Amino acid sequence: MDEIKIFSYEMKREYELIRTAYLILEGSVGGALARFGLSNAGFNALAVLAEGESVPITHLARRLLMDDSTATRVVDAVERSGLVRRIADPVDRRIRRVEATPYGRRVWRQASEAVAEATSAFLSSLSNRERERFTDDLIRLTQSHLEESHE
Repeated sequence: MDEIKIFSYEMKREYELIRTAYLILEGSVGGALARFGLSNAGFNALAVLAEGESVPITHLARRLLMDDSTATRVVDAVERSGLVRRIADPVDRRIRRVEATPYGRRVWRQASEAVAEATSAFLSSLSNRERERFTDDLIRLTQSHLEESHE
């Protein structure tokens, strides 16, 4: 009977710690991004698009781990701010691609600095060694779950 625990004390504790850390970081980053008129989702979309090439919204949605309709709403918001634009696909005109505007790339660079500062402040209680270990653990966790979702 002890082997089957739906939500043990340890699992609840781990969940609450992960959730709380996420909410603290999200709030801190969200505050930093508000100065640029960006939401967290808008910043994440802009980060993908600022890398260079235009992408179909479906590809952007996959990169952001969201469904197409959510990605469309995010793109709508950043497009209204002049940070991205929709363009026709050169091969298939039925497909709409999204790209960062020059203004969007500038805003992304500035917002990235603010996100880096907020993230650094969030992690400031960790030593360099602890930070490296934490990063390694996050890489392992996210990679294993991303690989499972693509199987």
